[in-house]
Amino acid sequence: MSHPLRILVAMIFLLVATSNVSARTICGTVLSECDSTAVVGATCRLLADSKFISGTVSDISGAFTFDTDVSSNITLEIGMTGYTGATVIIDRGQGNINLGNLYLSEGVSLDEVTVTGKAMIDARGRTIVFPSKSDIKASSTSVGLFQKLPLAGLEADPINRSLKVDGAAPMILINGVPSTMADVNTLQPKDIEKIEYSRITPGRYADRGMNGLINITLRKRNDGGQIYAWGRSAVATAFVDGSVEASYHQGPSQFSLSWTPSWRNYQQVYDNSDEAYIGDNFRVDIKSHDRNPFNYFYNQLQTKYTYSPTESTTLAVTFSATPMTSKNRLVGYDDDSQLGACDKFSRSTSRDFAPSLDLFLRRDFNESNSLEAQVVGTISSSDYRRENRFIYDGGDEREYVMDADNRRRSLITEVSYTHTFGANTSLS
Repeated sequence: MSHPLRILVAMIFLLVATSNVSARTICGTVLSECDSTAVVGATCRLLADSKFISGTVSDISGAFTFDTDVSSNITLEIGMTGYTGATVIIDRGQGNINLGNLYLSEGVSLDEVTVTGKAMIDARGRTIVFPSKSDIKASSTSVGLFQKLPLAGLEADPINRSLKVDGAAPMILINGVPSTMADVNTLQPKDIEKIEYSRITPGRYADRGMNGLINITLRKRNDGGQIYAWGRSAVATAFVDGSVEASYHQGPSQFSLSWTPSWRNYQQVYDNSDEAYIGDNFRVDIKSHDRNPFNYFYNQLQTKYTYSPTESTTLAVTFSATPMTSKNRLVGYDDDSQLGACDKFSRSTSRDFAPSLDLFLRRDFNESNSLEAQVVGTISSSDYRRENRFIYDGGDEREYVMDADNRRRSLITEVSYTHTFGANTSLS
């Protein structure tokens, strides 16, 4: 064999050997975490550097197989309607690999492979998050769980127990039912299955003054009940916050009762200020030294009944009442360079009560058509009284009284029918 021919044969042999070394097979089996049965038809996608390589679906036994020549890091994404999905990261340099059983719902850890239970999906301009088991275990409250989610524009404040989207309160749905922040605070992290999030308020709720959308889907519960309690206090500043929630689930029915009290009694509150008003040949200097003790007692009582005979039908009846009393005092001293000095005293009291009844019905006819109807009736009453007294140097005394009572009755009915044309278009 001539010398050039030998070189050509050697090069061909090297290319074949290199191809055989780089080619590898990746396989595994997709199972349901709840009962270990095969998940048939699960979508399996291979990606490298966020670019799609190839795809397949799991067969009747839940098995899937890939043959690839890519030797760099590979990401395997597994998804199936009704399951949380999973992401598998396969390091570079590994040859043929059998991932074994991959359970959809929660995350597990395999040798040299990480299966993450927290999945984030972008659907129709919204982000769908399935919280991981580790985040749920590390969260003592539902707001604490939101604090761990990488959602742009979302601000979770565990101190004030609030959620904001781009600085404003969002529209909140729980299992598709319009809800309040108080409802979110009564949830336990382990109750939350997935969260649908958007920085844009849907047109359906655009008139409510909300910013963004948070739609929480709860896990299916077995028949039975639970009691959840939360509280905090500080003796030095005399405040108590708490929440007690009891719920019972029976078949398609869910009953819940919650009480959320908040009490404050701040006595050592001081405000000192120096102000000057300056104009052409004009100047007024005012120095104020005030003490402003205050206290209030806020109670939110709520009972809710939810009936869901099918996944496409939900009926919710909510009765809530929020009695609140507050008292404020002011004892201070003003030194006005034009009017002189004076002692000032002020006291205000208020009593508020706003019971309401909320009826909500949602019916999904199919994937494209749904109907929502909501009726909210409120009876609100507020009694406010404020007394102001000023005693100037020289004995001049002035007193003012402001007394305002308010009564309001409202009945708001809203019906919305939504038709979805495609991934980017819907009409309500």
